[in-house]
Parts: sequence; C-alpha cells; structure tokens
Amino acid sequence: FLAAFENIFSEACAESPELLKDVPDDFTKLRFLEADNFKVELASKRLLECLQWRLEYQVSNMLEEGPPAKFETYRNERILRHVGYDKLDQPIMAERFGETMSAKNTNIMSIEEWIRCIVYDTELLCRILNETSKNCGRPIQRVLNIYDAKGISVTESVRNVSFLKQIDRALSSNYPELVSAILVINAPSFISGLYNNIVKRFLDPVTVAKVRIHS
Repeated sequence: FLAAFENIFSEACAESPELLKDVPDDFTKLRFLEADNFKVELASKRLLECLQWRLEYQVSNMLEEGPPAKFETYRNERILRHVGYDKLDQPIMAERFGETMSAKNTNIMSIEEWIRCIVYDTELLCRILNETSKNCGRPIQRVLNIYDAKGISVTESVRNVSFLKQIDRALSSNYPELVSAILVINAPSFISGLYNNIVKRFLDPVTVAKVRIHS
C-alpha cells in the first residue's frame, strides 16, 4: 500500500513541486491510508489536499514563528491539558469541554482565530507524539482524548453545533487518525441524543466509532 501510495504522491508532487516543502513521513502517510481504509487513490487525494492546505495556511512555519496572536486567550478559555500517558504510551489529553462550550468562551474569538489556535495546538501535539515515539523506540501516532462535559447546557450545546462543525471540517481532513479514542465523561442526559441526532451526522465514520459517552 505504501509503495503504491508513494508512486501517486511522487507523481503529483512532480507536477506541484511546492508541496515538497512539507513532506510527510511514512507514519503520517500510513495514518492517511488508514483513514480511507487503505484506498490508495482516496488517501492520496486527501493527503495532497492537506499539503495544499498546509501550504496556504503556512502550517509548517507555525511552531517556528510562535503562537498566534490570540493563543493566550485561547489557552485561558479552552482548558485542555496533557495529563499523562495510557498503557500503550499514548498521550492523554483532557479538556473541560463543558466550560469551553460556554457562550462566553466560544464568542471571545472569531471562528478563524479559533481554528488557527487549534491548528497550532495540534501541531504542538504532533511534536509530543514525535518525542514520545523517540522515547519509546517505536511509533506513537495517536492520543486518547477525554472531554469533561460537566456544566454544559442544552442551549449552549445546540448553539455550538455550527462552531463544532467548522472546527471538525478544518481538522478531520488534515489530521486523520490522530485519536485512538474519545471519552466524554460527566455527560448530561441530553448529550447522547444531541450527539446521535446531530453531531454524529457530520463526523467521519472512523471518528464516530471511537466515541464513548458516559454520564
């Protein structure tokens, strides 16, 4: 699969050499293949679109240039932290999701500023994965995400569906197979219904299979 993938990727980059400025490693290519069930043409198309997006968004320069202008505000309003590792040595990320989704927080920045900050944060996460892989002597390509939904209300949840959809659109295509599992804890009773009837519809099926909701 990787050999066939590499052939298509090389041919495309020969036509658009600017994409070679941000060449993905084999583990990244494998994540894209897994995301599309090892359908080489689909995975190649997704990766090439991702590289074009990274070029236009100047993602490869983000860590060197430093955090976005609103990153401190983002960090204060989105309580997301690296809290340890699971038994597979995968980093565990925990977020007070209920607090993040309050109207005060999501309205404090534009959606474009949110996306830029989240992309920067995701690039930092990829750096953690690379460092963990080096320390473990084997590839660690995924994280375990825990979302604490305590305190979230029905009104805030419904109002933020569009917000979540835009964030997912920016991240799911460009960072596929980065998560091993998504655990939602302290979820009010309405969360399962909202997730099954609305949120689940715009998530990638691969992502849906990884979500577990606990009250």
